[in-house]
Amino acid sequence: MIKQAVLLRYGDDPEIEPGELVVRVLLRADRPEDYEQIMLAFERDHQAALEEFPRYLADKLREISLVDFIFNHDPVTGESEVPGTEWSWRLADPRAWELGEATCVHARLGPAGPETLDTLIMASIADNRADAIRLVLAPFRQQPEYEQFRERVREIDRLRAEF
Repeated sequence: MIKQAVLLRYGDDPEIEPGELVVRVLLRADRPEDYEQIMLAFERDHQAALEEFPRYLADKLREISLVDFIFNHDPVTGESEVPGTEWSWRLADPRAWELGEATCVHARLGPAGPETLDTLIMASIADNRADAIRLVLAPFRQQPEYEQFRERVREIDRLRAEF
């Protein structure tokens, strides 16, 4: 069922941050129509190993932040031939996820966004892209207008609840 597994680093894929590694597991299928069936069989047949795999990887190489399982012929781009036929585990800082201190946000930043965030990482100002974004958001919360925005949002929520 597994065609290939590759280890990708910063520069191989735009979603990979400086200092991160991604394990991309390519599953074998003859036709896109088979993807869902193969994925379900793979999960069923290897459930115990799949539950242990992220922990094993995190213990062996802490820089691994993501494990992707996809059907594809190009291990670097990682784009699925059929949307919705891939799944991933994010390994970075599992303790933060458990404590509810991490929230996954998918943001379309354009080419300048990741470059700006990665510059902050490479300059040792931030540890990762999430830290860089938090660094930028923190001063905004200190602005007097921010509290006005929050009050306005609460007011809108109260009005919605009345209807």
